[in-house]
Amino acid sequence: MAARRGSDATTPTLDGETSDSCNVCIIGGAGYMGLPFSLAVATGGHDVTIVDIDEDRLAQVDDGVFPFSERGGQELLDEVEITTSTEHDVVADADVVVLTVGTPVDKYQTPDMSIVFAVMDAISPYTNEDQLLILRSTVAPGVGDAVANRTDAAVVNAPERARQHYMIEDTINVPQLLGAPTQRSYEQAKSFFETFMDADVMPRLSRREAELAKIFGNVFLYVTFALGNEYWALTEHHGDGDNVHRILEVASKGIDWFNPPGPGANTGGPCLRKDGWFVSTAFPATELYETASSINNAMPSRALDGLEEREGWPPEKIAVLGMTFKADADDMRGSLADQMHYEIERRGYGDRTVFVDPHNDAYDELDAIDGADWVLILTPHSAFEDFEAVSDAVGGTAWYCDIWGLWNRTHERSDNGYFKY
Repeated sequence: MAARRGSDATTPTLDGETSDSCNVCIIGGAGYMGLPFSLAVATGGHDVTIVDIDEDRLAQVDDGVFPFSERGGQELLDEVEITTSTEHDVVADADVVVLTVGTPVDKYQTPDMSIVFAVMDAISPYTNEDQLLILRSTVAPGVGDAVANRTDAAVVNAPERARQHYMIEDTINVPQLLGAPTQRSYEQAKSFFETFMDADVMPRLSRREAELAKIFGNVFLYVTFALGNEYWALTEHHGDGDNVHRILEVASKGIDWFNPPGPGANTGGPCLRKDGWFVSTAFPATELYETASSINNAMPSRALDGLEEREGWPPEKIAVLGMTFKADADDMRGSLADQMHYEIERRGYGDRTVFVDPHNDAYDELDAIDGADWVLILTPHSAFEDFEAVSDAVGGTAWYCDIWGLWNRTHERSDNGYFKY
C-alpha cells in the first residue's frame, strides 16, 4: 500500500534533523490495538518493529497470518513489512517508541496502570532525549506525566480513538488527539502521524487534557448506550405489547435534535466498561457513570426476566446467539457473556442452554439451536441477520428475544423485542 501523506512528508527529530522514514518500535504491538496501529504506521514508509511477550502471536505475524478479526488486517499484513521481537533493547535503535499496552481496572474498579509502569521500567534504560515516546494506551489522568518522569524521551499522549474490528480504518481516518508538553514535541508527533493518516491531527493539548478527552468520548458513548437500554426498560415496565423501537423511530422522525440510541443486550467491551472508572474513582461525584454501568450490566438479566414473564416459559431448550463483546468481532474482553452465563446457571437453565458464536470456536455453530423454544440475541453478528435462516435452524415454533432490533420483524410486530414465530 502506498504511503498516505508520507510520500512527501518528513518527520522532524528532536535533534533538529528531518527524516523521510523513522525507526518505530511499538510495545504491545501484537495486540488488538498494537498490531493494527503497527500496520497503519508501516504504510507511511517507516521501519516498524513490534515488541510483545506473546510469542504465539508474534509467530503468526512472522508467518504472515493476521491473528484476530480486523477488517483489512490480513490484506495489509500481506502488503507491508514489519519486524517482530520479544526484547526491549530494540528500543535503543528507535526514533519513535509507541506504547500500546493494556490498562485494566481491578476488581474494585480502580485503575491499574502497573503494566504501563512495568514496561517503562523495562525500556527506560534504552531511551534517550532524541526520541519521541508516544503513549497510545488509554490511561488515567496524570499517567502521561508519570511516564515522562521515567524517561529522557519526549513523551506525548496520542490516545487511540478506534473501534474494535475497524482499528486500521479508524487509525487512518479519525482525527488524532495529541497531548504534548512543548510545541516542539507536538510538531514532531504531528508530522509523524501525518505520514500515515488521512484525517487531521488536532490542535495541541496538554498531556492531561488529551487523557481526559479520550475518556470523555468513551464515557459519552457508554452513558448514551445506557440511555437506550433505559428506554427499553421503561417501555418494558409501562407497556403491554408496546415496542421501544417503534416508539423511538416515530418520535425521532423529522427532527434533528432527538437522535435517540437504541437498546442492546450486550453493551460492553474492553474500553467502554472500564474507561469511565479512570476518572470516577478519583472524583466524588460518580453517580452518572455508576448508574450507566449498572443499567448496561443488567441487560442480560433483564432480557431473561422478560422471557420468564412471557408465554412458554420455562422452555426445554434455550439458544443464546452471540457471545463476543461486539458484532462481527472475535474479542471476548468486556463482553457480558459472563453475566449471561451466570444468570442462566443461577436460574437453573444451564443444562438446557446452547451458546452460539461463529467468531469464537469455544461456542457452538448455528445448527446447535435446532429444537430451541427460546432464542435470545446477545450480540448481533451479521451471521444472524437473516431471520429466516435462524428460524429454519430452529426448525419449529419458538419465542425470540431481539432487544437490539436486528430483525425487521422486531420493529414491525414484536412485544418490545419479544415475539413468537
